[in-house]
Amino acid sequence: MSRTGIFGGSFDPVHLGHTGIARAAADAAALDEVLFVPAGISPFKAARGARAPGRDRLEMVRLACACDARFVPCDIELRRGGVSWTVDTVREIAASRPGDSLHFIMGEDSLPSLGAWREAQALFRMVEFLVLERPGCACAVAPQGARVTRFRGNPAAVSSTEIRRRAAAGMDLSGLVAPEVAAYIAARGLYAAGG
Repeated sequence: MSRTGIFGGSFDPVHLGHTGIARAAADAAALDEVLFVPAGISPFKAARGARAPGRDRLEMVRLACACDARFVPCDIELRRGGVSWTVDTVREIAASRPGDSLHFIMGEDSLPSLGAWREAQALFRMVEFLVLERPGCACAVAPQGARVTRFRGNPAAVSSTEIRRRAAAGMDLSGLVAPEVAAYIAARGLYAAGG
């Protein structure tokens, strides 16, 4: 039986904050692997969508995952298409990995809304939530039925929005994304001004 982390997001682009969170979660919960799952269409960002196409976001995830043998890119939501509901993704992963212990990685700032997620109670039965403690969140309370383990980490304070702004201005992305991701962004002209 494997201990498998599930880490979803737009990853637009994936950055050193993301890999730092995944590493801290994997260390804290003794995870065998962490699946990085780029969203098809995030239910929280459906109105504007991702800036980079799914194939580019997946390739950036592949490049970023090379930094840790436990990190595995997972295209499940991009293949499925449409809005990416967590419960659907977890069901599909659970079906493909019978017997695995599944752990969903998230930030503490998302914890208060967890009970409102689609089919929340079904989700609560399938996964344990690994919650990154965030300064100023005053130890958010988990909804009833959710199994929650908090972990601490010191991921880089990085914002995808800031990275896109810097890329559009032709600025250096060192210290924000993996060098391979920065090279890919430049080579593909991702986030270029007017793009």
